[in-house]
Amino acid sequence: MKITQADYEGRKAIQIQNDRIRASALLGGGHIAELRLHESEVNPMWKPLWNTCEPGEKTADQLVRSHGPKAEAPLLASIAGHNVCLGNFGPPSPAEAAHGMRVHGETGVTNWTLTGEEADEQSAAATYGCTLPEAGMDYSRRLEVRKGENILYFEDCVRNLQKVDKPFTWTQHWTVGQPFVQHGVTLFDCSGTKCKAFPVTFAPVQRLKKNEEYRWPNAPGSHGGTVNMRVYPEKPGSGDFTTVLMDQRAEYAWATAANPQQGVLIGYVWPRLAYPWLGIWEENMVRTHKPWSKKEVTRGLEFGNTPFPLPKRDSVEMAKLFGVPTYQWLDGGGEIRVCFLAFIIPIEPNFTGVKSIEMKAGALVVRERGKDRTHRLRRTGLI
Repeated sequence: MKITQADYEGRKAIQIQNDRIRASALLGGGHIAELRLHESEVNPMWKPLWNTCEPGEKTADQLVRSHGPKAEAPLLASIAGHNVCLGNFGPPSPAEAAHGMRVHGETGVTNWTLTGEEADEQSAAATYGCTLPEAGMDYSRRLEVRKGENILYFEDCVRNLQKVDKPFTWTQHWTVGQPFVQHGVTLFDCSGTKCKAFPVTFAPVQRLKKNEEYRWPNAPGSHGGTVNMRVYPEKPGSGDFTTVLMDQRAEYAWATAANPQQGVLIGYVWPRLAYPWLGIWEENMVRTHKPWSKKEVTRGLEFGNTPFPLPKRDSVEMAKLFGVPTYQWLDGGGEIRVCFLAFIIPIEPNFTGVKSIEMKAGALVVRERGKDRTHRLRRTGLI
């Protein structure tokens, strides 16, 4: 078991690994940039095609020239893979933007600090975090791997530095990208039930009919018919966002992405009550402005306590969707701690997708769709 501070593709990173997997977490923004099997070169995590840098490395004017609009540029300049959205999930309000606040809050544009590390023959763990002065919060994350397991454990904690109770939204913005995401090939599954497409126009070309409710995975198409959300679009040139309510009968929720041609399945499992929503974001070579330039092929599987990327005021005023809250309160001086996990395993070329994931004693059981085949992962940690 091993922890190292390393240069990961030009960025400062913490690398944590056991005998089966390796994860790389960027200190600039805290992003999980890599999760891969030792036996494979495939890293499903989104790596933008544009150059990224550490937060604070460029001036605001330089960022706007290279990475687009002022509220988005700082995050796009540092983003990778799994980003934390805290305080707000989505754009700032007009008033907040006028005061320099950014898309998805401060976590992804703040330099994080390594505060602890442990490693022995059985496990390795690293703790890192940051202070968010605009939100008045602290954020910390503990990552752990254990011998003989294909699992990366997370323990995330948000703490209110102020005395007042505050409403907030919190999303684990997990995104997979090319070459793992392939048109008509990559499969996506989740413990989804009721869904609703983004309420207003999300992109210049959309596959989904806006503001429509449906049941996972068959969404109403923008030009009629239905769209199977399980399969990445066969053709480029679209962008969408839809929210999915996780199965309320289950203690744990889950989402997966699989590329049978590349032989890799990646997924996350989390406590449903902590994050009842899964936002599915798709950028399929449709955004023309910098730094996108109609080149990115991604899908975000963004699990959190709010359904849509909206200014926090809008999420609070929505209050509920399908009877489930669309934001959360953080007590004055209080903290909220959530444990969840990510896993990555090899799969067969004829893999058909995930039917279910079950948390068993000492194991994580992944059942394949349409086949009497399971993948049983050793699991000794808790979430």
